[in-house]
Amino acid sequence: MTKREVVVLLDEYTDGGKIHARNRMQSLVSKIYNFGISRDVVQINPALGIDREPEKPRERVLSDDELSTVLGHLGGDDLATLGFRLLLLTGQRPNEVFGMRWAEIDGNTWTLPAQRSKNKRESVVPLSQQARYALQLLRSKTNGHGFVFPSPKGSEKPFTNYAKAGRRLKKLANLAQDWRVYDLKSTCLTGLEKLGTPAHVVEAVANHAASTVTRRHYALHDYLAEKREALALWGSYVDALDPSTVARVITMQRRGLG
Repeated sequence: MTKREVVVLLDEYTDGGKIHARNRMQSLVSKIYNFGISRDVVQINPALGIDREPEKPRERVLSDDELSTVLGHLGGDDLATLGFRLLLLTGQRPNEVFGMRWAEIDGNTWTLPAQRSKNKRESVVPLSQQARYALQLLRSKTNGHGFVFPSPKGSEKPFTNYAKAGRRLKKLANLAQDWRVYDLKSTCLTGLEKLGTPAHVVEAVANHAASTVTRRHYALHDYLAEKREALALWGSYVDALDPSTVARVITMQRRGLG
């Protein structure tokens, strides 16, 4: 590709208002050509020197009323519905949750391996009783499949069509046009803040890179106990907003998760 061809390609995204996708495409093209240069296949990276477009940070968080409405539509036991519950209850990214493997689950803890996390750092995610209940339902549906959310096509791959299910949920819950699946993570992390969770614990739940030199290199406490307490409190808060809580709590108690 020539630089002009890259510019034309990126402009199509910009003209369509897809700034995030435009910048991701630029990064992808640049990464491919840098690999080609390292292998002596090409000599020039045509994406080099093209500025990124400024991205407006996402600020969409479900209000309590919206969250209650959404939860009213998450009472089923299909893969997408249970995945959305786990997104909301764990505060992790959609591709991390829907790519979850049973081998990563150990009782009340989920260990997200470094190779699957965005910042390439392993993250230990405590599982609240609400999250464990969702996993218990999933366990009965996967029939020994390695993935918690297996592809419905039967292949040894995870379920990936959660964006389509998210659009269906948005329509059912009558959410504003700017809502997307990723906002369940933002709603969880904002909810933790609202419940008084310290900022450094919220960052630990989100598996964000440490913001200071001290935290990056010296103070290496993993805040596991603090994360467990925070997510347990958030799970109870979500339950209080969920129209189907009473029936689910009774079922959880019968299964020893109460």
